Amino acid sequence: MGRSRGTMPIQLAGNIKQGGLFETAFGITLGELVDDVGGGTFSGRPVRAVQVGGPLGAYFPRALFDTPFDYEAFAARDGLIGHGGIVVFDDSVDMARQARFAMEFCAIESCGKCTPCGSGRPAASRPSTRSAAASASARTSPWSRTSATP
Repeated sequence: MGRSRGTMPIQLAGNIKQGGLFETAFGITLGELVDDVGGGTFSGRPVRAVQVGGPLGAYFPRALFDTPFDYEAFAARDGLIGHGGIVVFDDSVDMARQARFAMEFCAIESCGKCTPCGSGRPAASRPSTRSAAASASARTSPWSRTSATP
Protein backbone atom coordinates (compact mmCIF):
# COMPACT_ATOMS: atom_id res chain seq x y z
CA MET A 1 0.00 0.00 0.00
CA GLY A 2 1.17 3.54 -0.74
CA ARG A 3 1.15 6.55 1.54
CA SER A 4 -2.66 6.72 1.56
CA ARG A 5 -3.83 5.77 5.04
CA GLY A 6 -7.13 5.67 6.86
CA THR A 7 -10.55 5.65 5.24
CA MET A 8 -12.38 7.54 2.53
CA PRO A 9 -16.07 7.99 1.68
CA ILE A 10 -16.81 6.47 -1.72
CA GLN A 11 -19.99 6.88 -3.73
CA LEU A 12 -20.99 3.99 -5.99
CA ALA A 13 -23.43 4.99 -8.72
CA GLY A 14 -24.57 4.14 -12.23
CA ASN A 15 -25.45 0.59 -13.20
CA ILE A 16 -24.82 -1.02 -9.80
CA LYS A 17 -26.95 -3.23 -7.55
CA GLN A 18 -26.06 -1.60 -4.24
CA GLY A 19 -25.24 2.02 -4.93
CA GLY A 20 -24.76 4.60 -2.25
CA LEU A 21 -22.20 6.18 0.01
CA PHE A 22 -19.71 3.85 1.70
CA GLU A 23 -16.69 4.45 3.88
CA THR A 24 -13.81 2.06 3.32
CA ALA A 25 -10.11 1.78 4.03
CA PHE A 26 -7.58 2.72 1.39
CA GLY A 27 -6.09 -0.35 -0.29
CA ILE A 28 -9.31 -2.19 -1.17
CA THR A 29 -9.18 -2.98 -4.88
CA LEU A 30 -11.44 -1.38 -7.45
CA GLY A 31 -12.85 -4.83 -8.20
CA GLU A 32 -13.71 -5.43 -4.55
CA LEU A 33 -15.50 -2.08 -4.42
CA VAL A 34 -17.59 -2.80 -7.52
CA ASP A 35 -18.21 -6.53 -7.10
CA ASP A 36 -18.24 -7.08 -3.34
CA VAL A 37 -19.40 -3.76 -1.87
CA GLY A 38 -21.60 -2.76 -4.82
CA GLY A 39 -22.77 -6.25 -5.79
CA GLY A 40 -21.92 -5.92 -9.51
CA THR A 41 -24.16 -4.39 -12.14
CA PHE A 42 -27.86 -3.81 -11.59
CA SER A 43 -28.53 -5.19 -15.08
CA GLY A 44 -26.63 -8.41 -14.35
CA ARG A 45 -24.48 -7.82 -17.42
CA PRO A 46 -20.66 -7.76 -17.21
CA VAL A 47 -18.96 -4.52 -16.17
CA ARG A 48 -17.27 -2.81 -19.12
CA ALA A 49 -15.69 0.06 -17.23
CA VAL A 50 -16.00 2.41 -14.29
CA GLN A 51 -15.44 6.13 -14.24
CA VAL A 52 -13.49 7.22 -11.17
CA GLY A 53 -12.89 10.75 -9.97
CA GLY A 54 -15.71 12.71 -11.52
CA PRO A 55 -16.53 13.81 -15.07
CA LEU A 56 -12.89 14.42 -15.98
CA GLY A 57 -11.66 11.34 -14.18
CA ALA A 58 -10.36 8.19 -15.83
CA TYR A 59 -12.33 5.25 -17.17
CA PHE A 60 -10.93 1.98 -15.84
CA PRO A 61 -11.82 -1.27 -17.69
CA ARG A 62 -12.27 -4.55 -15.81
CA ALA A 63 -8.67 -5.45 -16.69
CA LEU A 64 -7.57 -2.77 -14.18
CA PHE A 65 -9.86 -3.84 -11.33
CA ASP A 66 -6.84 -5.13 -9.41
CA THR A 67 -5.86 -1.48 -8.80
CA PRO A 68 -5.79 -0.67 -5.07
CA PHE A 69 -8.01 2.27 -4.20
CA ASP A 70 -5.35 4.75 -3.09
CA TYR A 71 -3.92 7.95 -4.52
CA GLU A 72 -0.55 6.48 -5.50
CA ALA A 73 -1.90 3.38 -7.26
CA PHE A 74 -4.37 5.44 -9.29
CA ALA A 75 -1.71 8.01 -10.22
CA ALA A 76 0.55 5.16 -11.39
CA ARG A 77 -2.22 4.15 -13.82
CA ASP A 78 -2.89 7.73 -14.98
CA GLY A 79 -6.06 7.96 -12.92
CA LEU A 80 -7.23 9.93 -9.95
CA ILE A 81 -9.53 9.31 -7.04
CA GLY A 82 -10.88 12.84 -6.97
CA HIS A 83 -13.97 13.12 -4.81
CA GLY A 84 -14.37 9.34 -4.46
CA GLY A 85 -17.14 8.88 -7.00
CA ILE A 86 -17.29 5.63 -8.98
CA VAL A 87 -19.81 5.30 -11.82
CA VAL A 88 -20.32 1.77 -13.15
CA PHE A 89 -21.08 0.93 -16.81
CA ASP A 90 -22.04 -2.50 -18.14
CA ASP A 91 -21.03 -3.94 -21.51
CA SER A 92 -23.95 -2.31 -23.34
CA VAL A 93 -22.69 1.27 -22.90
CA ASP A 94 -21.33 3.23 -25.86
CA MET A 95 -18.07 4.60 -24.44
CA ALA A 96 -17.62 7.19 -27.23
CA ARG A 97 -21.06 8.59 -26.43
CA GLN A 98 -20.18 8.62 -22.74
CA ALA A 99 -16.97 10.56 -23.44
CA ARG A 100 -18.93 13.13 -25.47
CA PHE A 101 -21.41 13.50 -22.61
CA ALA A 102 -18.57 14.12 -20.14
CA MET A 103 -17.08 16.82 -22.38
CA GLU A 104 -20.45 18.50 -22.86
CA PHE A 105 -21.10 18.38 -19.11
CA CYS A 106 -17.75 19.98 -18.37
CA ALA A 107 -18.24 22.65 -21.02
CA ILE A 108 -21.47 23.70 -19.30
CA GLU A 109 -20.45 23.26 -15.65
CA SER A 110 -16.83 24.43 -15.64
CA CYS A 111 -16.01 27.97 -14.52
CA GLY A 112 -12.98 27.90 -16.85
CA LYS A 113 -10.65 29.63 -14.39
CA CYS A 114 -7.97 26.96 -14.14
CA THR A 115 -5.63 26.37 -17.10
CA PRO A 116 -6.85 22.86 -18.06
CA CYS A 117 -10.49 23.95 -18.13
CA GLY A 118 -9.81 27.39 -19.55
CA SER A 119 -7.92 26.10 -22.58
CA GLY A 120 -9.18 22.53 -22.95
CA ARG A 121 -12.89 23.01 -22.31
CA PRO A 122 -13.59 25.25 -25.32
CA ALA A 123 -11.63 22.99 -27.68
CA ALA A 124 -13.22 19.78 -26.41
CA SER A 125 -16.71 21.21 -26.67
CA ARG A 126 -16.43 22.28 -30.32
CA PRO A 127 -18.56 20.02 -32.54
CA SER A 128 -15.67 19.30 -34.93
CA THR A 129 -13.41 18.25 -32.05
CA ARG A 130 -16.09 16.07 -30.49
CA SER A 131 -16.91 14.47 -33.81
CA ALA A 132 -13.27 13.74 -34.63
CA ALA A 133 -12.63 12.39 -31.15
CA ALA A 134 -15.70 10.19 -31.31
CA SER A 135 -14.71 8.82 -34.72
CA ALA A 136 -11.18 8.10 -33.58
CA SER A 137 -12.45 6.57 -30.36
CA ALA A 138 -14.90 4.33 -32.18
CA ARG A 139 -12.11 3.07 -34.44
CA THR A 140 -9.47 2.53 -31.76
CA SER A 141 -11.28 2.09 -28.46
CA PRO A 142 -11.12 -1.35 -26.90
CA TRP A 143 -14.48 -0.49 -25.35
CA SER A 144 -16.45 0.21 -28.51
CA ARG A 145 -19.75 -1.62 -28.97
CA THR A 146 -18.19 -3.99 -31.51
CA SER A 147 -15.42 -5.18 -29.21
CA ALA A 148 -15.77 -8.62 -27.69
CA THR A 149 -13.61 -7.80 -24.66
CA PRO A 150 -12.36 -4.62 -22.95
